Amino acid sequence: MQSQARIEELAKLFERFLRDQRGLTGMEGARRARELRQQALRDLFIKTKAEFNEHRLRDEAASRLTTASKNEIPLWEDIVAFIDTILPAPSVAKIEKEAAPEVREIIGRIAPTLRTPACPASFHFWVEPSKRVSLGDLLVGEGTEGTKNIAVVGVVHNLEGYAAYSDLKDHFMACDLGQAGAEAPTQVPFILSGQAGTLWRSDGLTTPPGGDWQIRRAAALEIRRALSGGIPEEYSVPAGFVMGAEGELVPVDMDVRWLAGYEGGHINVAGISGVAAKTSYGVFLLTGLLALNKRSKLINKEGGLAVIAFNVKEIDLLYLEKIEDWRQAPAEVNDHVRMWEILKDHYGMDPDTIFKDVRYFAPGVGKAVRSLRKDQTVAAFSYGWADLKQVPQALYALFDPDDLDDKMLAAIDGMINLRGSDSLSEVMRRLSEKLGTRPRGGRGDDTGGFVKLGGVTVHQATIAKLLNRLNRILEATGDLLLREQPAGDNIPVDQLRAGNIWIIDITQLPDRARRFLFFRIMRDLTNRLQRRKAGETGLEKFPGRVVVMVDELNRFAPSGAGRHPTRAEIIGIATQGRSFGLTLLGLQQMASRIDEEVLTNSGTFAVGRAHPSELSGPAYGWLSKPLREQVTSIPTGSMLVYHPLWKQPVFIRFPLPPHKLAERVLKKTTS
Repeated sequence: MQSQARIEELAKLFERFLRDQRGLTGMEGARRARELRQQALRDLFIKTKAEFNEHRLRDEAASRLTTASKNEIPLWEDIVAFIDTILPAPSVAKIEKEAAPEVREIIGRIAPTLRTPACPASFHFWVEPSKRVSLGDLLVGEGTEGTKNIAVVGVVHNLEGYAAYSDLKDHFMACDLGQAGAEAPTQVPFILSGQAGTLWRSDGLTTPPGGDWQIRRAAALEIRRALSGGIPEEYSVPAGFVMGAEGELVPVDMDVRWLAGYEGGHINVAGISGVAAKTSYGVFLLTGLLALNKRSKLINKEGGLAVIAFNVKEIDLLYLEKIEDWRQAPAEVNDHVRMWEILKDHYGMDPDTIFKDVRYFAPGVGKAVRSLRKDQTVAAFSYGWADLKQVPQALYALFDPDDLDDKMLAAIDGMINLRGSDSLSEVMRRLSEKLGTRPRGGRGDDTGGFVKLGGVTVHQATIAKLLNRLNRILEATGDLLLREQPAGDNIPVDQLRAGNIWIIDITQLPDRARRFLFFRIMRDLTNRLQRRKAGETGLEKFPGRVVVMVDELNRFAPSGAGRHPTRAEIIGIATQGRSFGLTLLGLQQMASRIDEEVLTNSGTFAVGRAHPSELSGPAYGWLSKPLREQVTSIPTGSMLVYHPLWKQPVFIRFPLPPHKLAERVLKKTTS
């Protein structure tokens, strides 16, 4: 009984090891592969009578590895690696081999020459004339160093094709002095060469490949080990899919601790509007985060995770729950349906449950809301003077940046300190009265137009300007700000709970109102998350992590000098938010328009199709020139993604959101 209990204990530990350390999850056949390995471990335990000496287990596994067939090597490698984590290393040399899960086609070799030296971060290669590779492909180089068989996985970042002519003139002369229809008398081979950035090395060393190793396309398991290995399943969030050697869809993971705190945080997505599919990728990431909240005990132990997204343009996020019959989408998007099926099976990303209880908010009073969604689903929110005074810095966001000089800031502070003013209309009446105030006394007592406003000395001309701006603000913001009522129905941030997804529709608001609302929500979240992190009672039900998605981030944290009402707040969140669980998922067409400090504090970057002039700037300095060129024509539904736990940026694919698939079903049935 004791031996059987130990066997099952090891099998459970092995299951976790295979998922978290070897990346054996989230792909076709992963469950079956784990079961085969667990059963082999059980059989080995019984055969070696390891209950008396578990070192026998490793000795026999190592022996089997030396005689294993090509297809069996990965299985025994995993068993040996696992045993090494539970036993002290034996005195004999550790056997390390890396090989493909099955025999793969060799397509070329690594070429470490004087002009193309290999280094720990990259290696050059060539491929056979009949073979082809593309930028973004994942390749495996295999060779021997001493007695060890080593594998290295790299992603193709540069490709060049050329023939053995010294220059264009030689080629012109070879074609019968420039006759386009003539063939060169000697057939000169065409060489396709390239450079790959190293993602993973099987022995874990940071060193170049040790020779002119053979290369082939990476198999699914190797892709998983290179990008997802070492990320515990309890923290894994899919970044998208990479194509395997057989054309299969292989999901690859990011670590939520570097996406949404507390190790790192913030995600930035850039690309041309309409073709880069930034919002679709944002929805994809949010779905993965919410699915993780459902399945991860560790995330829930830390308070869980919630999502708030600002709908900035059109109806991008206003119908997320409208996903009826999305699986019946037309044939041209079959790959997208298949991706969602894989995501549901391996990550619990079930759109039918995740988007079931989306809450929508828009400015307004009662049933009269300013939203592009016209049913009764959208809840109204508003703010009164008492609400504005709670966060004075948010009030600044209602003013144009050019108006916020020192005199205006002093006037606003004085207005906030006015006593006995319960509503905006009362405040404006008091300001008008100040304009009618006349200095008293003789010439020596002449105040020169200065009056006291809430204990602050302010010139009447500044008060007139302030009153003028307030009238403009109220006219532009409509029902967002209440004139007569002291307090409005604010967005109920206190009601936010783990697993929630809230959509705030700001499409009908001008920029000044958007700035105010974004500032206010971020300040409310910061306040609660910091207090929760500090252990304050009464916030146990508030999420431990909140991810806020907003398009056009550059409007809230623009680059450049000068005073801006929300930039400092966003910089503070960018630099400190990860420590208490507040994360920005920022989208914009041009990353160069974002404040540099906000951008550089984003741990994860994704770039869709972008304009060449935009890519030439320092915001994209992390991309090589060939990758920048590739990004200008990257297809819709793909992104170039960099994550802190990956050694290189990787091209990934992602599916259309389910509500977009459902729209295609509706169009098909009504056409």
